[in-house]
Amino acid sequence: MSVHPEGSGVALPALLYVEDDAEIAVIVVEMLGEHYRVHHVVDGEAALSAALSRRFDVMLVDRRLPGISGADFVRAIRTAHLATGPPSPTTRRRSPRGLDARRRSSTG
Repeated sequence: MSVHPEGSGVALPALLYVEDDAEIAVIVVEMLGEHYRVHHVVDGEAALSAALSRRFDVMLVDRRLPGISGADFVRAIRTAHLATGPPSPTTRRRSPRGLDARRRSSTG
């Protein structure tokens, strides 16, 4: 899914967002869509296919994905782009459950 402001006339940077949790993805895609052309995929295989078939300015990748893990995805992209320099993907370190547990512990 690609999202970008309609009729803005501005070329926004392209962002590949890889997240299999639909609840998180909806929120993040909406927020990022204000500043990026967001291409959202839900697994490592789709991410690898997208990354190898087009250029992204930014890649935001979940570490725990079905199929190819986020770490394996990063390794594959770096290997595929050695001649032009590796991209700088970002991986999310904590799961939503971990965030919820921290919120509960901080509120009492």
